[in-house]
Formats: sequence, C-alpha cells, structure tokens
Amino acid sequence: MLPAWAQEGGAPGTLHALDRRENRRRIARDIAHGLPGWENLLGTLGPESIEIANAAAPNAGLVGLTLQEIAGRRDCDPVAAALDLLSESRLDVTMVLHYASDAAVRTIARHPLMLVGSDGIFGARPHPRLYGTAPRFLGRFAIREGLLPVEEAIARLTSRAADLLSLTDRGRIEPGKRADLVLLDPARYVDTGTYADPAHPPDGVAGVWVAGRRVWRDGAPTGERPGGVVR
Repeated sequence: MLPAWAQEGGAPGTLHALDRRENRRRIARDIAHGLPGWENLLGTLGPESIEIANAAAPNAGLVGLTLQEIAGRRDCDPVAAALDLLSESRLDVTMVLHYASDAAVRTIARHPLMLVGSDGIFGARPHPRLYGTAPRFLGRFAIREGLLPVEEAIARLTSRAADLLSLTDRGRIEPGKRADLVLLDPARYVDTGTYADPAHPPDGVAGVWVAGRRVWRDGAPTGERPGGVVR
C-alpha cells in the first residue's frame, strides 16, 4: 500500500518514515495522485475495497473491517487510518483486496495459458483462497460448472505448474517422480469458505500422500511425517 520510497531500509525504515509528519503528507499526496510504475492499491481501489485480515495488538479487534469503516470509527481520513494501523501494529497487518468481479475471474480461468496458485496468508480472517483455491478451480469451475474440462483443470494444478517452475521430479504420476498424490471424492470436493467465514478446508479429500507416505486420511492428519522421497 506504501510507495517504494517509504519502504526503503526495510521494516525499521518504514516505521521511521511513518513517524514523520512530512512523510505522511507525502504518502497521502502519492496515494491521491499516483506515481509512475507504482501499483497504488488504496488510491485505485478505494478504502471500501480493502479489508483487514489480520492485525497484531492493539488492533486485533479491527479484523474484518474495511479501511473505510476504520476511518469512520476513528474520525479520520482513510490514509491516516491505514498509516496509524501500520504504525501501531508495527507493520504486522495483512489485508484482503476486493477488486475482481466473479465474471472476470471466470474469464481468466477459461484462458488456456492460465495456471493455478495461491498467495493466501494465514491469519485471523484470511482470504478464502487460502483454503479454497484448488477446490474452487477444480471442484466448482471444472467439475460442477463445466467451465473447462476436468483433465485440463488438473493439468493446470499439477503438471503444467511443475513444468513452468522446472520441478522435474513432480507434477505427474509416473515412474521416477515423487509420489505426491491426492485422492478426491468429486461429488464432495468444493470450496465452502466465504469472506466472512473463510477458514474451511474443503470436504471430499479422502487422502493425501507426500513422498509416498499418507499424511491425510478422511478429514484428518495421520501423523505420518515424510522422511524422504519414495519413488
């Protein structure tokens, strides 16, 4: 959310910048007018589209509120609310950005060059993608809605992703590869989390094997800890 100059020097430099009134004014100007090459999230999306997913003390009670709502509670502008929140919680704050429509997500999902991954971050109220990325793409878009063939969805989650990252020892079920396997019940496998209640692992995961050892069985970990690669 901050321009690059306000992040120079890492976390200590950022906290120092937030403590100086002239820097705060400069940040507010940059958010209002933008900078070349900077993804100005607050200025572009607006404070009503930025929701707090996790915040360290003393701001844990703000989880689930938008910057617009926090600014209203504090009787200040949203930029000041954001900067105060970062300063008070020593930068230990994560957010959910509401910026893409469901139609846009489905349009991207259909594109043949699209692959699947997630940058979901654990916290008190994470983005639903933390638990639901694969079950939404495979379970909802492919299996239930027929947005793309199931085989195509699986390839984008496994072999094509491994190929793109040059992970030559995984991504396919064949001799010589890691025995990393997932067994799904397609009738039950789908995402169930929402933005308000996101922490729901998908149903229908009958088994997970990592390096040949079964680490998940019918909704619970088995206690197995893979010690090496099984081929």
